[in-house]
Amino acid sequence: MKNKLKALLLPLVVALTIFGPLASVDAYTIDKNLIGNGNPSGLSTYSNKYIILHESGNASNTGADSLDREVSYMKRNWASAYVSFFVGSGGRVVQLANTGTFQYGALTANGYAYAQIELARTNNEATFKKDYESYINLARDLSKKSGIPLTLDGTGNGIKSHNWVTQNLGGDHTDPYGYLASWGITKQQLASDLLNGISSTKEVESEKTTTKPGTSTPTPKTTTQKIYQVNAMTYAYGLWQVKSDYLVPTDFAWYENGIAVGDITLVDAKGNILADQTTKVGSYFIIDQPRATVVSAAYKGSGGYYWSKVKTSTGGTIWLSVWNQSHLING
Repeated sequence: MKNKLKALLLPLVVALTIFGPLASVDAYTIDKNLIGNGNPSGLSTYSNKYIILHESGNASNTGADSLDREVSYMKRNWASAYVSFFVGSGGRVVQLANTGTFQYGALTANGYAYAQIELARTNNEATFKKDYESYINLARDLSKKSGIPLTLDGTGNGIKSHNWVTQNLGGDHTDPYGYLASWGITKQQLASDLLNGISSTKEVESEKTTTKPGTSTPTPKTTTQKIYQVNAMTYAYGLWQVKSDYLVPTDFAWYENGIAVGDITLVDAKGNILADQTTKVGSYFIIDQPRATVVSAAYKGSGGYYWSKVKTSTGGTIWLSVWNQSHLING
C-alpha cells in the first residue's frame, strides 16, 4: 500500500507545505494577507540564518486598529519596506510574505533572514500583553520550523533584533528594545522568553516563589510518552524535517516520511521536556497528539511493516510505521 501511494502523496505533501497555514499549539492564528504572490521581490534568501525582530516605531499609530493600518500602509508601500509577518491589535498575526524570500526590512541582513517580524504599537496594557505573547510564540515556532537557534543577538545563526543588525551590519535602527522597555520588557527578559517560552517562564517563577525552605527543588516536566530519536535532519520542501528510524524502518523518503520540526517536542533521554528546543541529529523527541493524528487504518506495505497515514499540523500528511494513534503517541 505504501509503495503504491508514493506517486500520489508527493503532490499532496508539496501542496500542503506551500499553501497550508503555519499551525501552532500556542494561542494565535495567522491571517494571510500576502503582497502579490507572497514574494514581491522575486528573490529567495541566500541562506536562512536569521529571524529578525522589529517594531513599527510609529508612535502616532497606537489605537485598536493599529495592526490593520500598518499592514495597509506596508502593502501600499512595499517597494520601500516590507516584512513577512506583522503582529498587533491583541495578538493577531498577519503574514505579508513567504518565509525564505528576500524582504526589505533590514538592509544587508535581508538576504539571510528566513523571516522578519514587525510589532505594531499600542497604548493599552492588555493589548500589549497579547501582542507580546504572539510575537514570542511566532518567533519560537518559526525557529523550530527553520532550525534556526532560539538565541537572541548572539554570534552565528539565531534570532536577531534590528538593533543587532545595526551594530553588526550597518544602519541606524535600534528596535525593538525601546518600545519593549516602555512596557517593562528588558533585553534579558526577551532573550529568556524566546528561549524558554512565556508560559514556561511563568511556571518556573511561580514554583520558585511557592517552594518552602527545606523542600526539594522542583523537577523538570517529564513526559510518559514514547521517546523517539532524530537519526537524520534536512531542509526539504520548504521546511526543516527529521527522520526517525524507529518510525520509518525502511524505504524512507523525505517527501513521504519526513517529520516537520514544528511537529515535535524535544526531550532528554529520560523524557524531561527541554527548555532549548533547538533540533539536531541525535536529539530525542515526542509527538504530541494535537500536532499529529493517525487518519487511516494500518496497511501492510514496504518491508513487510504496517503503515498508517498521519496528518500533521506543520508538515501535512505523511506515512509512519505505527498501528494507531495510541501507538504513535505512547509506543
